[in-house]
Amino acid sequence: MIVKRLNLSFPVGVPNNNLSHDILIISYLFNLCTKMILQELSIQIPNKYIEFVEKLNSDQMIAFNTIMNVINHKERVVFC
Repeated sequence: MIVKRLNLSFPVGVPNNNLSHDILIISYLFNLCTKMILQELSIQIPNKYIEFVEKLNSDQMIAFNTIMNVINHKERVVFC
């Protein structure tokens, strides 16, 4: 189980109970996700990759536009 592997310690004054443990885990995972998102946003995309959009077939263009619409509207969607 991932919770046991994290081996997080409680700050001084925080009670060591299930609720505190859950909050600590959620905080840790939130900070981890935030860090990963910031890393992804800092990636520079070379122009040659942007130019590849023009070469997509119709199915690929539909998928690309769907993803870009979600990003541009700042929606939260999971693609399967």
